[in-house]
Amino acid sequence: MAEADNAIILYDGFRDVDVFERPSSTKVLMVRLALCVKGIPHTTSWIDWPDIAAEATKIGASPTGERDGKPRYTVPFIYDPTTRIAISDSQKIILYLEGQYPDSPRLFPPGTRALQAAFVQSGGPHSVESRILEAAAPIYRGMMSTLTPLAQEYVAMLHKHSAAGEHKNRMDTDGGEVKIVEVLEVLNEVDGWFREGEADGPGDFLTGGAPCNADVTLAATLISVRNVGGDDSNLWQAILAANGGRWARYMELFKAWYKVV
Repeated sequence: MAEADNAIILYDGFRDVDVFERPSSTKVLMVRLALCVKGIPHTTSWIDWPDIAAEATKIGASPTGERDGKPRYTVPFIYDPTTRIAISDSQKIILYLEGQYPDSPRLFPPGTRALQAAFVQSGGPHSVESRILEAAAPIYRGMMSTLTPLAQEYVAMLHKHSAAGEHKNRMDTDGGEVKIVEVLEVLNEVDGWFREGEADGPGDFLTGGAPCNADVTLAATLISVRNVGGDDSNLWQAILAANGGRWARYMELFKAWYKVV
C-alpha cells in the first residue's frame, strides 16, 4: 500500500475564508504541528461545522463532552488507516501518536510528562493557552462572518438553545479591547521558564534542542492568534517584539513544521 494510502486523516472545521492558509483552531493546530514535528504522513479533511458530529460518529471518534445533555463532538479528531483507530481530543491524539509511532521524534522526552501536563493542563482556565486566548478574545469576534452560511446558522442555533444562555466562545465575544498587556504578562512568565532551562545548556525549546508537546501547545496558540488577528495587528507585533524578540525567533523555528496539507 502506498504511503499516501496510510496517511492519517486530520479533521478540521471548514470556513469560507482563508481556511487553508490560516487555520484558526488552537486544538487542531496542536495536532497539525505534532504530526509535522513527528514527520507522520497526514492529510486534512475539512468539515462544515453542522457535519462534524455525523462525520465523527461515522468513523467512530468519541464525543469530547456534552451539550444540553447530548454528546458534543468537536474537532480535532483523526483516523489512522494503519490501525483503523479514530481518536478525539487534541492531547489524547498526541499521546496516541507518541505511543503508536515511537520511532518518530519524541514530544515527551523521558521524565518530562508530568511537567508538560502541568504546562498544558488540558486547556483548563489556568493553562497558558487559555490565558492568552482569553486576553486576545476580541480578535476572534469577526470569525463568525468567515463561517459558511450553514455553519453560521448552526452556531446561532447552539447559542439560542444553550442552557441558560451559558454557551459562549471566542467567536461571539461581546467586544472590548484586546488585552495586549495581559498576553505579554503570560509570555513573560513563559520566557522565565525558558531562561531557567537555559541554565542547563543552550536550547531553543522548553526542554532543550527539540520541540516537546508543551512547545507544540504554545506555538499552536501563537499561530492561532496570528492567523486570526493578522500579521500586522498591534497584538502580533507586540508579541514579536516581546522578551528581546524571543517569540519572533520561536515562530521562525516553527515555520519548518507549520504545513497545511
